[in-house]
Amino acid sequence: MISQGKFLFYEYAEPFLRELRDLLALKRRLKRLEHGYRVRIRNHLLAKYFPELDRYYEQSESYGLAVVRWCLNPRVLSLFEFEKFVQIVAPGKRGRQQSGRLRAIWELARGSLGCKMGPAAEFEARVMVEGLKQIREVIVETDRQILDRCMEFPEYECLLSIPGFGPDISAKFWGRLGILFVSRMGSRFSRWRVWI
Repeated sequence: MISQGKFLFYEYAEPFLRELRDLLALKRRLKRLEHGYRVRIRNHLLAKYFPELDRYYEQSESYGLAVVRWCLNPRVLSLFEFEKFVQIVAPGKRGRQQSGRLRAIWELARGSLGCKMGPAAEFEARVMVEGLKQIREVIVETDRQILDRCMEFPEYECLLSIPGFGPDISAKFWGRLGILFVSRMGSRFSRWRVWI
């Protein structure tokens, strides 16, 4: 069995390391959910109801999400005055480029080839955008929790000093090789640095 590799090494990690691994696994699941929402919004809602918006969606996703949330129906959007549309989608200060993009979106709504929207589609658009925003807030909070766990150990600062190792990669590295890494710290850290 051993010669065929049909065995597992037993590892009972320290509590902090188990918590860190659980948080990293949670973040992976949340990122998959976020990606699912983004794909659903772009490939289903935009493609079906306002396909012309897609070319501007990638440039400014915040405006694109606001359009999806408040006025995805091009027939309704084309009835708005431009200033009212801007107040709904992007209240506050805007630059010349942003105003130009918003005007282009507003003008595209007049000749849109999108399907007719009903109340169910408007409800779905609202739910998708609010769900995406909520998941992003949870991801930010999860990142904060991961950082809090990692900052409890001085060795984490050493990881951050390695070029290319930011908070995300350092946390993943620490979660995967935590015990092994702690055993190699100290006078031999310079060798780890060269090896990485």
